[in-house]
Amino acid sequence: MGVQAFDFETAEPAPAPVRLPGVFAQLLTTHEAASLVDEWRDLEQRTLEANAFYSPEFVLSAANHLSEAARLYLIVVRADDPQRTLLGLFPVQASRLSLPGAMLRGWANPYTGLGIPLVDLQRSDEVIRAFLQFVGDHNRSSSGFLFPGISANGAFSAALDRVTSSLHLPVAQISQHQRAALQLDGSISGIGYCKNKHRKKEVARCNRRLAEKGAVSFRIIDDYQGIRAGLEQFLVLEARSWKGKRGTALVQAPGRANFTRIMSWQLASRGGMRIAALELDGTLIANVLILVSGNRAFLWKIAYDEDYASYSPGTLVIDELTRALIAKGDIRLLDSCANAGHRMIESLWEGRIAICDLMVGTSATNLLPFRKMLAREQFRRSLRARIKALYRRLRGWS
Repeated sequence: MGVQAFDFETAEPAPAPVRLPGVFAQLLTTHEAASLVDEWRDLEQRTLEANAFYSPEFVLSAANHLSEAARLYLIVVRADDPQRTLLGLFPVQASRLSLPGAMLRGWANPYTGLGIPLVDLQRSDEVIRAFLQFVGDHNRSSSGFLFPGISANGAFSAALDRVTSSLHLPVAQISQHQRAALQLDGSISGIGYCKNKHRKKEVARCNRRLAEKGAVSFRIIDDYQGIRAGLEQFLVLEARSWKGKRGTALVQAPGRANFTRIMSWQLASRGGMRIAALELDGTLIANVLILVSGNRAFLWKIAYDEDYASYSPGTLVIDELTRALIAKGDIRLLDSCANAGHRMIESLWEGRIAICDLMVGTSATNLLPFRKMLAREQFRRSLRARIKALYRRLRGWS
């Protein structure tokens, strides 16, 4: 008799752990996972690839306040020994559509910039194997799992490839794009930062023109009280921008605002949050919210005063931020989290990260259900892209 399948749509029945030699995998609700915060933070420090969007502060705050975190669970992998060390943590989410064969996927939404799960560096292959075994045994309605927004050439992707190859599981890359990033090595000349001469001159010209208006200053805020105050300034500035006009500013919905504040305060209390601020005569004109995990920083949100748009304040604050992080030297990879083709950031940063979505089958023998699921997902994405493009045209956004 096999393992009783768990229904991710109804959250019943309670799933039994799946054991493999040396490790076991189990499913937790976000409420249950709240007791793991210390272990979770420890795993962050030894994971294959850093991901601030899967930190306990980000995930648990989202679970409490965002509709985008509905049906969010955590599949955790532990060492099967007396210490029960936490070795892997995979935030997963059931499809919002209750259809037969609806795909289980890693948690991703407009607020997350990366979908790489936290996996112990030293035991990555057995952790991933245990996770895939759990999904295959317990997910009643699906024949595959989608890993969204992972580094196509990163350490997790390499480990996943090893495991799926050894298990003969089908894998399909659904999408891939390049986004701007910088590998910081302590020198501007060596990191591909703003090497275009015309762009450099344009940045310098904007700096000079802005300086003619008053005293320009830049600072990075990294202390707890400073971040609490700086975050409120950011929320006001963002609400005054085009995002406020569209109704998408963080402060315009109680859930978004509460999530942002609590997540930011909690990250700030342990050094995982920074705010870059550009000011003119002491008045804020641009700032950036930065999430930090290990030696990797993520540009999460940016806002600027549109009254100064002709001076390119967004470009200037990114320019100053990059130089400041290079000088400080504690960040090795600076990830823009931007969409492919973002003109401003790509004109400054020449480095790129390949980001992809991977679908992994849960059976090495019965491939037809996986192929059907893959075709359905490709159709869903194509249809969604067409509807989104039509909506933007009707609203006059493009």
